Amino acid sequence: PNPASSTKSNSRLQRILLLITLATGICACYLFYGLVQERLFSPTSPHGRAVRAVGGPITTFLVLTQAMGNTAVAALWTWIQHRVLSNPQHGRRQQQIRKDDSDIQTLNHKLLLLTAFCYFGAMASSNEAINWVSYPTVVLAKSSKLIPSMVAGVTLERRSYSGREWGGALLITSGIVVFNYTRLREQDSNSDAR
Repeated sequence: PNPASSTKSNSRLQRILLLITLATGICACYLFYGLVQERLFSPTSPHGRAVRAVGGPITTFLVLTQAMGNTAVAALWTWIQHRVLSNPQHGRRQQQIRKDDSDIQTLNHKLLLLTAFCYFGAMASSNEAINWVSYPTVVLAKSSKLIPSMVAGVTLERRSYSGREWGGALLITSGIVVFNYTRLREQDSNSDAR
């Protein structure tokens, strides 16, 4: 047995296990996040009724609080990355690369600000929508943004998409529409039976 190949296979196995662990953690966090939002905003839950009783822009406040929390976590992670995790040799190498690179691009702050406002508006709207429909429906509706995004890409940015990409977007959107349509029909038939 070659020690180099066994080390390489161990490294690959570790990366695969890390990927599985991280993917499971992300899915679990999003599932928990969805359950909390459903409980917080659903008009049938006690928490949802309390949120509605408060009135006013409570969902906007919660999105703003979430954005500030995300910013704090990002700042903390950046600090940890620079102070705790960085290797002194790696840092020197990065500085040398930056000095040698004469084609450094600057950030488009106006575009970043517009993106942030659009994200904020989308999150506030989806949180407000939970007052009227279930969380899975909101998530599915947000998933159907593919086609409008692709149309905007073609018309505004002159992008081109393959037939396979259009087909995939149409299949996803069709699945969402069929899912929501069948749920609405079930709800209508249940309300008629009462």
